[in-house]
Amino acid sequence: MEKSNRRNFLKMAGVAAAGLGAVGLSQVSAAKAAPENPLEKYKTIAVHARQDGAVALVDQVVENGVLRAGVDLTFPPLQFRDPGTNEPMGYCVDITNAIAADLGVTVEWVELPFAELIPGLQAGQFDWSGIGLTIRPQRAQAVRFISEPLFMEDSILLVNNDFTFSDLSELNDAGVTFSNLTGSAQDASAKLQFPNATYTTFEAMQDSLLEVATGRAQVSLVALWNAIPFIDENPDAPVYIWEGGSLFADMNTIMLPHGDEKTAFWLENWMRYHAAHKLQEGLWAKWQGENLAKLEEYSKPR
Repeated sequence: MEKSNRRNFLKMAGVAAAGLGAVGLSQVSAAKAAPENPLEKYKTIAVHARQDGAVALVDQVVENGVLRAGVDLTFPPLQFRDPGTNEPMGYCVDITNAIAADLGVTVEWVELPFAELIPGLQAGQFDWSGIGLTIRPQRAQAVRFISEPLFMEDSILLVNNDFTFSDLSELNDAGVTFSNLTGSAQDASAKLQFPNATYTTFEAMQDSLLEVATGRAQVSLVALWNAIPFIDENPDAPVYIWEGGSLFADMNTIMLPHGDEKTAFWLENWMRYHAAHKLQEGLWAKWQGENLAKLEEYSKPR
């Protein structure tokens, strides 16, 4: 009886091993027949649910073959339209195209005014932002920011030639007028750092900076990539960039709906991997290098 049981066990084990072998051979055969594009295999994986029960956006994007990227194309050199071809271009556009390439999909640019991007995301008009937004706490109540930066936004002081100061504390005075972009991270930060100053804001960046050039305001807290082109386009404007450098650097990054942790994790992992391989660094030098080269020249009254 004992020998019989042993023979039966060995027979069953042999059948099981044969079955495993068949599975292994089947997988090898399937692997040989698989398409060359490795993303095809990814597309067949069962979709993963979000915390709210919906399908993860990264899975939807791969399944549909299209990434709907929300953008405001009015912020060169980050994102803007090529004057010759009218095609989107810039640092954030290059990053979004690279993300889409790794997913094996194409990009559909969903263009909205900047102020409408968060409502547009909440309404499902696009999958995630194709640009970076400052991670302001008020915004984070409405959207999910990934934890890796798309870029760091240096904010500098554009100063009228007739206004001089030796210490930043002198700006915290009602006699000093700031001219900032309405709703910008710079305007919010300036009011925190210099609460006693006087503030005027404008809907258009050009109007805000012209206020300093005309002397109606003494200073503007503004992103470096806005200040340098303004001086380039207005070489006779009596303004300069404060030589003390950046007052602070805000993290700007991709936003997506709350609850989609799989997509957030995938994007964060993508950012970390490509940062290690210098992709972001190279693209930043490509699009921002010229502005950085002019910083010292423009940091003195003209």
